[in-house]
Amino acid sequence: MSDPVRALVTRPADDAAETAARLRTMGIEPVVAPVTRIERVKSATLDLDGTQAVLATSGNGVRALAGATAHRDIRLLAVGDSTAAVARKAGFRSVASAGGASDDLVKLAGAMLDPASGRLVHAAGEAAGDALCQALAARGFEAAPAVLYRAVPLPLSAGARQLLAAGGIAYALFLSAGAARVFADLLRDERAERWCGPMIAFCLSEQVAEAAAVLPWGAIRRAARPDMPSLLATVGAALDGSHRPHRMRV
Repeated sequence: MSDPVRALVTRPADDAAETAARLRTMGIEPVVAPVTRIERVKSATLDLDGTQAVLATSGNGVRALAGATAHRDIRLLAVGDSTAAVARKAGFRSVASAGGASDDLVKLAGAMLDPASGRLVHAAGEAAGDALCQALAARGFEAAPAVLYRAVPLPLSAGARQLLAAGGIAYALFLSAGAARVFADLLRDERAERWCGPMIAFCLSEQVAEAAAVLPWGAIRRAARPDMPSLLATVGAALDGSHRPHRMRV
């Protein structure tokens, strides 16, 4: 009997269970090992006066926004369908999805909103930067980030470390550049970069793939579009094809 195909799920706990369930339906055994935990920035101030819409680029941003304000009637533009689903579950009543990446979110804002109708707020994490707001400013909008959460690095679980060291994990999924960088730091701290040799890294976007590329993976695969269905389709293509890495000798 062959060993199961295992995939490392590095997402924070709030999102990891859904990803793990989808992998199981594909016949892949998930190894849930969040490399970050999300915490709200309690000192953050959120002023929505004069704001016509909030932009969210992740479910973490939506959850932090929901914790920072009781208002659920503010218009919310989400980067993709998963983020939009989190917003609706949190009770936001006017939600639109860009169905893609940050560029698509900027285009959606340009199509739906009027720069003269009020400013825009990006529900952001500490590492988000201001590229989104700069792109919106180029379209005539007043836009600013509200830093509402941070990602705190976590050590790898003992079970994940044991499987990685034994070459027992075939795939690793990364949905953010931050998670890829934290994972790389964890392995480099242990001088365990070789653990990646028999593995394929599946990355949500080019930016994530660039962050993951500092490690010596057997291969790196990038989703055709920066969303979960596309990422899982990329995993499925590898599973059905010849891209199963060999077990590492230890």
